[in-house]
Amino acid sequence: MARIVMCWELGADLGHVARMKPLAEALHARGHSVSFIVRETLSAERLLDPAKFDWLQAPVQVEHPQQPKAPTVSFTHVLHNVGFHEPTALLGRMRAWRNLFEALEADLLVFDHSPTALLAARGHRAKRILLGTGFGVPPHSYPLPPFLGETDMTVLRADEDRVSACINAALATFGERALTHVADLYAADASVLFTLKELDHYPGRDGVEYWGPTNQDAGLAPEWPAADGKRVFAYLKAFKTLPALLATLKQSGLPTLVYLKDGTPELMQQFACDTLRFTTRPVDLRRTVRDSSLVLCHSGHGTVSAALLAGRPVLALPLNLEQRMLAVRVEQSGAGLAAPALAPQGMQQKFERLLAEPGFTSAAGAFAEQYRDLRVEDIPERFAALAERLLASEAP
Repeated sequence: MARIVMCWELGADLGHVARMKPLAEALHARGHSVSFIVRETLSAERLLDPAKFDWLQAPVQVEHPQQPKAPTVSFTHVLHNVGFHEPTALLGRMRAWRNLFEALEADLLVFDHSPTALLAARGHRAKRILLGTGFGVPPHSYPLPPFLGETDMTVLRADEDRVSACINAALATFGERALTHVADLYAADASVLFTLKELDHYPGRDGVEYWGPTNQDAGLAPEWPAADGKRVFAYLKAFKTLPALLATLKQSGLPTLVYLKDGTPELMQQFACDTLRFTTRPVDLRRTVRDSSLVLCHSGHGTVSAALLAGRPVLALPLNLEQRMLAVRVEQSGAGLAAPALAPQGMQQKFERLLAEPGFTSAAGAFAEQYRDLRVEDIPERFAALAERLLASEAP
């Protein structure tokens, strides 16, 4: 039996724990001890079985009032803004991570969007597996590439050199060897991307394995309004122009199911009708998108991948940079449109185009056909086998 520790440091919501849970279940079934170190313990409480798994709070950066913020142009700036701006900001978290690894007697460390944990693991005896959907696993390049559009590479190199100097000063405190570039932080015994090539946030990278998206826990069966027409599924959070979007959905008269995570009862009461139904509890995502004709979402990886693998076009409404990057990939696939400005008129026009123009549905269907033999249900056992090969010191 090996002691395996799943680490999650950055990001929010349920996605990170949901991605690691089936992997942990497969490892537990093989007799291994699996613990979690998580950014949000509420996510662990909602998804993990305490009879099988222990979990601990991850060391996280509490923003200091004087911490300078860098414009988020590349992943280097993400690191800067989460506490990689000076060695003293790193050292306390590194010590905490190292202490957790030793206390848990880890034989294998699994990292999901956990840069400080990765840094702290340097020099530790445990094997390391890096996983993610793309955004949190930057490509091995110098400097790290810009997220969107053209940028001054000289500035990017200078910014990255400052973050590298911070990292290396912290490593020197622990007697660990310096990194050449920030990308070296993401070296591991194995690296797995739980996405598809077309949905990688960093297109065109080489030497990576795309395993496809992991299955997430099934929610409730969808309860669609009893109305005729194309079914529309919307997975949304509250945002400023949400009422305008809900008005568009209501006016369409199409049977629409909205999973609204944080909407007010007043908002739902205002727009609920015979053709528009709200739910505040998670639905069975794979079944719901399969039963729909069009999917609206904030361009979260789980929803986008489920929609496209089911052959359903997507209206992407990104709320953050990571979602904007994936929304660009959706548009490039031809299987959807993005409305990053969240302007009422723009959302309405693109919603109507997706319903009226068959090319989007055709492209989504072609996407699904390309991956019709993809068996994402095999991922947990495949991952467990990889973990055991590493634990046995065999090549991945």
